[in-house]
Amino acid sequence: MIAYEELLKRLNYDPLTGKFTRINKFVSRKVGYIDNDGYLVIRLLGKSYKASRLAWFYMMQSWPIHEIDHINRVRLDNRFLNLRDIPSTNNKRNNNGLGVCYDKQKDLFMAYTSRQ
Repeated sequence: MIAYEELLKRLNYDPLTGKFTRINKFVSRKVGYIDNDGYLVIRLLGKSYKASRLAWFYMMQSWPIHEIDHINRVRLDNRFLNLRDIPSTNNKRNNNGLGVCYDKQKDLFMAYTSRQ
């Protein structure tokens, strides 16, 4: 796990927009990629982190204890007010069987349902 001081040296996070930018003396740019589950993932020092967990760590100065839940169920909405640290059982109850995923080949988001 990356240390808090190391995170601050490498990334800026805007809690109002949920956006991360890499700290670079020449240019500031957005970072990360969208994984197969539709979450933004950021690589730091050879390790991948979900942006929602990094946002929590950035704001709280400690890693979340449980899972990070996106309150509005939008996996790319990493605004701090949209994140909460809750146990897996509570997070699963929040799922209504609907979701969004990113199709890399088609370069678009697609809705899906897991209801039977």
